[in-house]
Amino acid sequence: MIPKEELSKKKNKKEEIRCFLALDIPEEINKKVALLENKMWQSGIKPVAPQNVHVTLKFLGNVSRQKLECIQQLLKTISFASFSYEIKGIVFFPNERNPQVIWLGVASKELEALAKHINTVLKKNFSEEKFTAHLTIAEFKSQ
Repeated sequence: MIPKEELSKKKNKKEEIRCFLALDIPEEINKKVALLENKMWQSGIKPVAPQNVHVTLKFLGNVSRQKLECIQQLLKTISFASFSYEIKGIVFFPNERNPQVIWLGVASKELEALAKHINTVLKKNFSEEKFTAHLTIAEFKSQ
């Protein structure tokens, strides 16, 4: 589990980090995603860079550094065994005619259990959200 973060500033100039909890994907899957992304480039679609493809477990939003330290301590209480998952299908969101995001579905009971456990551990700090396991492979930016 790796925290991903981007630095952002709010109007009050308080430094916050835009972050989420994610799992990197295995190299074997990353290579297959890269092959698919090469085909997207040829079709004129700009894919997510292969090194940035991951499974998001929980989006946290903008978080102060102090709150981030608290979150990190809570996450240290979580332990889980290694597990595998399966890639199942391609999804065009919100729909195939007007996609904003293309993602690959991910199937794993253990992954779902881990996301649920994270929601439980962080419930005092964040609202629970529905977990949909997926790998975002392309995003269409508004022009």
